Amino acid sequence: MCSPPPARSVLGENIGDMTVSCQVIESADTRTLAVSVGLAGSEHYQVQIRGARVPRDGGGAAGGACSVVVTEGGNRFTAPCGSSPPSMEQPCQVMVEFGYDDTVMVPTASIRILCDHMPNEGSAAQLRGLGAPTTSAMPAELLFYFCSGLTPD
Repeated sequence: MCSPPPARSVLGENIGDMTVSCQVIESADTRTLAVSVGLAGSEHYQVQIRGARVPRDGGGAAGGACSVVVTEGGNRFTAPCGSSPPSMEQPCQVMVEFGYDDTVMVPTASIRILCDHMPNEGSAAQLRGLGAPTTSAMPAELLFYFCSGLTPD
């Protein structure tokens, strides 16, 4: 059973202790994302998604390179991700939708992450989940503007 994480809601940009980054590598058929949202300082907290390859028009992460990393204080939880619901073999589900915000005239990447059974790198018996601040049964949602390398279709 995963220990319930504290509810967190992050809305920000690269200011002060807040760090936000989003990079996209595009090909003809796919987009590969690397994103990070974090809070430095005394309450170091960070969520990273690495190597999430999705269809160019959006969808679930595919391929063996996708991973989710949650750093909380001195603990680091890492797990593979894909498009399927969380399981022991693939603890994290990552889904991505691409869009365009006409108000600020930039492409967007909306990412939903749902994790269960993420092992702590320092103690594999300690497991963690990642979900919405209100209920861990729903995915956490991240909306990125200005992702480096993301072009509108």
